[in-house]
Amino acid sequence: MFERRVEVSETIGIHALIRRGAALLIIAALLILGLSACKIQKEIYVPGSYEGVSEGYHGPIRVVVTTTAMDIESIVIIEEHEKQVLGEVVDIVYETIPERVRRNNSTEVDVVSGATMTSTALIKAIRDGLDKALIPSEDAAEPETGGEDAE
Repeated sequence: MFERRVEVSETIGIHALIRRGAALLIIAALLILGLSACKIQKEIYVPGSYEGVSEGYHGPIRVVVTTTAMDIESIVIIEEHEKQVLGEVVDIVYETIPERVRRNNSTEVDVVSGATMTSTALIKAIRDGLDKALIPSEDAAEPETGGEDAE
């Protein structure tokens, strides 16, 4: 009878260890997930306002893009020639595209159906302004080494 008690207590001990181990694994997994969700944000823009331009369907589209070090803060259309010819669909482009770009912090957004060329031209103008705001890459500043003279 004493042996049964030992077996029962050993079984309880093993189950307790398994539960503790499982709990530790769950905690470790949650910590890893939590840390991976916290991405280190790198400064990508020189804060300021930058003009971008692209050729629209009926003339140039000019925008002023304002950035912080890490985000697109605002996009203002300062010149366009589409609205007078294409009408209301262009209003949708001018309202939705800048907001999508700002919200996504990227020019990788969908165009407005029925105004693909105007949408694309506006996105290109915004991209032109953002390209001017980008912090120069350290890789681009490094001179190439090697070549024919290197031995």
